[in-house]
Amino acid sequence: MKKMKNKIIFISVMSIFISCKEADKKDSNKTEVLEIKEENLNPQEILKNKSQDTLIYQDDKLISKSEFTMYGDGVVNLNINNEVIIYNQDESVFGKIFFSEESESFVIDMPKEIKARYFVPILEQFSFDAIRPKENDSYLNIFINSEIKKIKKEKINFNFFEWDNYLKESFINIRRVNNKDQVDNNTYKVLNIEKDSILIKSISKTECDLIEESKNISKKVKWKEDNLLLISFFECN
Repeated sequence: MKKMKNKIIFISVMSIFISCKEADKKDSNKTEVLEIKEENLNPQEILKNKSQDTLIYQDDKLISKSEFTMYGDGVVNLNINNEVIIYNQDESVFGKIFFSEESESFVIDMPKEIKARYFVPILEQFSFDAIRPKENDSYLNIFINSEIKKIKKEKINFNFFEWDNYLKESFINIRRVNNKDQVDNNTYKVLNIEKDSILIKSISKTECDLIEESKNISKKVKWKEDNLLLISFFECN
């Protein structure tokens, strides 16, 4: 993944925001997202609370959110150098992404609100849940806004990670729904995966200088419930 060093301030702010899972927040449009205590919810409301979206990035042209619902077989990271056309299942055009030399930034010709695994154009981050690509497939099948979209494989460079591999390559935080007794503000790396459970160890500031605190903790937690993530991914670089 390519990184933009001059955006470190943005990353820091975003990281602090993500680490405060399900806490009270207000966006620039004064929209409130209130923390909901599970003991006061019925089973349907608990499921909704666990699968709510998280705001990743917002400006006047884009609202980027990450879903806690998992789709497909893993996550694909796109390396965009040329114009990328994203198609709907019926072959109609859903949107386009291209780099403008004039503005020295990516132009996003898509709906203003995008839900993906991690979509932040100013950091050159384009990560989507995806169906495992086959060698003879003409298209790469990705998920945007909870729906399957298609990109011609010949037009894009990409790296695909099975869910287990993506988990091992990532830093994670524990979501409130997975740790009801207390707030866990530590950031972890994954040591081992056993089906729906993972063995994790807290990371130090030498591994990521953006973390808020660094306690030496190792423990086993549940990382998913069916197709719902009980952890969140933490971008450090």
